[in-house]
Amino acid sequence: MSTCPSCFKGVAFTETPKGHIDAELDGAYVAPNDVPSTRAVIVLTDIFGIDMPNPKVLADRYAKELGCDVYVPDFFAGKPPVKPEVVKSPERVGERMGWWERLMFLLFLLPYIPAMISQRPAVTDERLRQFLAKLQAKKGYEKLGAIGFCYGGSMAIRFGATNAFSTLAICHPGKHEKEDFAAIKVPCSWNCAQEDFYFTDQMRLEAEAEFVDRKGKANEVPYEFKIYNGTTHGFAARPNLSIPEVKEAFEACQNQVVQWLKETLIQI
Repeated sequence: MSTCPSCFKGVAFTETPKGHIDAELDGAYVAPNDVPSTRAVIVLTDIFGIDMPNPKVLADRYAKELGCDVYVPDFFAGKPPVKPEVVKSPERVGERMGWWERLMFLLFLLPYIPAMISQRPAVTDERLRQFLAKLQAKKGYEKLGAIGFCYGGSMAIRFGATNAFSTLAICHPGKHEKEDFAAIKVPCSWNCAQEDFYFTDQMRLEAEAEFVDRKGKANEVPYEFKIYNGTTHGFAARPNLSIPEVKEAFEACQNQVVQWLKETLIQI
């Protein structure tokens, strides 16, 4: 579980989600498309789960622009390990947390540690597997794509080593090892912040080198890496849209994610 300070910051969208909660799918949010489709997209949320409106509003947008059903599973089972709090952390490139701010963040984090342990990846990954099994038993989609943000971005990386998804859009994930990148076997779009406390430049370069090295080999997959200037961790999931460069990057990232999924999921 990431302990990145930026994972606890961000701004909630003001739009009202238009979809609904499906109790048969363990409380997942559903943004249905008007026209039946054999494809569907799964939005994997950040550490705030589906309590924030952001992933649901984004799901509505994806359903409209992609022309398919979009789901936001509640893999925290109604108990995200942290609630949105106001914590001072970088929102602009070049901002740094001083030693006092880091200490205050660690003190802020302490009460959440038991919940973070109980909602560790092994637990949430199993809930996602159960959700996907129920979804396919109910709908029987031919192909599924995933969009993962922060915690959900790391989840997408792990599931990229399975047959769960046909394509991935990964937005500012958490920390990973080279072996995790090597295990991915499906097309993947990496949408990265210019400065990321957790998914560092070194990590991004290691991931990109993995896919470059596969070119011309049996395990080659389509991939792309996009870096959005003026951004920090979390910009694609909970941006401060009052900052012009963040708003511009957020919109560019969302457009790129939609285009990637059109090319690797919808139109094939």
